[in-house]
Amino acid sequence: MRFIFLDIDGVLNSDKYIGSGKFNLENPISQIDPDSVLLINKLVDKTGAVVILSSNWRLLFSLTKINKMFTKCGSTFRVTAKTPSQRKITSYREWEVKEFLSKNPAESFVILDDVNEFYDLKNNLVLINSLVGITEKDLDKAIRILL
Repeated sequence: MRFIFLDIDGVLNSDKYIGSGKFNLENPISQIDPDSVLLINKLVDKTGAVVILSSNWRLLFSLTKINKMFTKCGSTFRVTAKTPSQRKITSYREWEVKEFLSKNPAESFVILDDVNEFYDLKNNLVLINSLVGITEKDLDKAIRILL
């Protein structure tokens, strides 16, 4: 099985998107850039990977709510799971991904995140520029990692 560990802030929204006037703090759906969701659609379609939510949004919303929000933004994929939460460990996102993988072995995986706190897993990280969010170039790198 292939996994995409997906962050939201800085990946599916960006400084550029926030400044576009479409972003509204009162409406979580408006905080997800539909153009970025289309890139995740392409990634899932090309690789057959399963989307795992590693974003802090997983602590705020159920998978059902997250999937409804993504669907309203044009998603053709489903988020199937969330990484576990562990705030007491340095580089917690890396620990959370490792913990998930220890219980769910992967053929391959990619991490889409705008924060570089992955050390042992750095070869699986596509570091997203939060100024612009995920791009076609990031998508191409993610595909190479997964395939």
